[in-house]
Amino acid sequence: MGGFQSDFASHARKLSSPGIFCQAVEWAPTFGGVITILSSGDIALLRVLKNGDGVWNLEGIWAECTENPVCLSVNNRFRTVAVGSENTEVSLYRLDETTGTVFVQQRLRVSNREYPDATTLVGPATKLAWSTDGYTLAVAWANCGWALWSVFGGLLHTSLGERVGLADRIKVSQMAWSANDCQLVTVMSFLSPKKNHSPTLERSAAVEVENERCDSEQHQCPAHIAVFQLARSALTTNPTSYVAMNMDGGRIAVSGEYGFAHYSCVTRRWNMFGNEVQHRDHMQQLQHPHCPVTVQTFP
Repeated sequence: MGGFQSDFASHARKLSSPGIFCQAVEWAPTFGGVITILSSGDIALLRVLKNGDGVWNLEGIWAECTENPVCLSVNNRFRTVAVGSENTEVSLYRLDETTGTVFVQQRLRVSNREYPDATTLVGPATKLAWSTDGYTLAVAWANCGWALWSVFGGLLHTSLGERVGLADRIKVSQMAWSANDCQLVTVMSFLSPKKNHSPTLERSAAVEVENERCDSEQHQCPAHIAVFQLARSALTTNPTSYVAMNMDGGRIAVSGEYGFAHYSCVTRRWNMFGNEVQHRDHMQQLQHPHCPVTVQTFP
């Protein structure tokens, strides 16, 4: 590791510069430290180790270069780091225990087979999320589109392959996997089409829940998407600050700056709470340990 330590030391001047800071950081216990993207565009594995004299030292391993890295996500099960870049690609990094290098094993990219001129269309890869079992990586791009890749590099699904007219209109701003990896929950917006302008889609926001599998035995069930429309005027006057779902998926709570509401998937109705009496009556109902909600009353 001595050679790589000296290589890290050669970057010390850059690291001490006032203009250098961590753009993204993730704890990587199976790598023995943290993975960081620096504002200089460098990617490094940082470890704090104790020497023979009992003194703690910072050891750094510089990773193979990726052009303009934007975000990262660590897969501790397979000791893999996914790094999204401005050129739409996602690089999968692994640690070589023999040489001590952090190298790019493969690069994930969409091509014209998925959508015409896809690399120009989607923009930088800005959101990455590994499934809890480590087998699947969800990727979302800044302009539009999302995709699922296997940890081994196979493209499993992409929104760019969906029906013509919709593929380039879905923009994902946030996403997360459920605890058992049966669901990928995304916060989406629908972009206005270049032609056939649709005011309805432009003025709406959506929460999407897509079921991929039913249970661990992988019994098949029909996939469905539940879309809850929120008026743009309501979002402007009362910005949404938190969305949560209870454990059985039966209710969705939405908290805004001036109040909150919840949706029942059984009755398919919204319940709005607009005064202090309702506030007190329904506080206990939403105080679920896995569904914390910041509550204020509507004016």
